Amino acid sequence: MFICHYNTSRDHSANKSIQSASQHGASLNIIQGLLVGFGATFYSTLILGVVIYSGFYLAHFYGVALVGIGFISISPLVLASNSF
Repeated sequence: MFICHYNTSRDHSANKSIQSASQHGASLNIIQGLLVGFGATFYSTLILGVVIYSGFYLAHFYGVALVGIGFISISPLVLASNSF
């Protein structure tokens, strides 16, 4: 949730950099938006990879299956909080 809050809050540097880029033109605004978006998905993917690897390390394929079920079970909560 911290990553989602950091990338969507108006007080953090991710959105402030997009605001400052939009004052200089549309092309800089697009490039800065892509940069912030790729950065947001990088950290989420890194956390996902660490969790899957630790599940495999602890319980092999059964651990990976449990991690997958955990992600599937939390998905409705994440979607509901993002739409709110």
